[in-house]
Amino acid sequence: RRRRTRWTKGHRRSTSTIGPRRSDEARDAMAQNEASKPMAKVRVPEGVYELVMWTDPIKSGAVFGATTVAYILLEHSSYTLLSILSYMLLSLVIALFVYSNLASFLNRPQLTMLSKENLKLSDDAVQASSEKIATTINKVLGMVERLASGQDVMLSLKVGGILYLAGKIGNAVRLLTLLYVAFLLAFTLPKAYRMYDKQLDEVLVLIKQHISKLVALVNDKVLSKIPKAKPVEKK
Repeated sequence: RRRRTRWTKGHRRSTSTIGPRRSDEARDAMAQNEASKPMAKVRVPEGVYELVMWTDPIKSGAVFGATTVAYILLEHSSYTLLSILSYMLLSLVIALFVYSNLASFLNRPQLTMLSKENLKLSDDAVQASSEKIATTINKVLGMVERLASGQDVMLSLKVGGILYLAGKIGNAVRLLTLLYVAFLLAFTLPKAYRMYDKQLDEVLVLIKQHISKLVALVNDKVLSKIPKAKPVEKK
């Protein structure tokens, strides 16, 4: 621990201890800096985070490779996604049936991961999940109410623009291709952001500022002049 000292009339006097204080201040500043980043609000489960960040390259590579092979087979074969999923589940059921009977015959242990205790949901887990689902549904219903009332013009334009772009993209690209592109981006963008976060944060901040200025300009010049629907009075 480093101390700041001062000499007075031939005597050394300790004035303060600055090591731990500076360490705490640096840690707080680092936490605030991380929280202020544009991507800091993104939250994913720990297992998904480890996959997309390539914490275990072998595991992530296996998932990435298997998904890519499955996409190629689906794209260049006459099978549909539903038929392949059905055959995969059928193969899994047959494999579990054969393994369970062979394990009983050879006195081998059964699969503990498929035991009754591991396949049971606790009341706390069900309650926590139901609360999250209810919160999400209420947010969606609130957005629907705002759209139906016609009072939030900006929200109506955003939803209309997104639906229009989704329709155009859907006409040009198959749903399976869109899903694979989303999977590909999920396995590349987070890792790239971690490697070049400072440069990307600067670009994202500039883009956010330009978008905010554009939205404010459109709201001031166009949307503010559009008459809004009157709220319905409750009887």
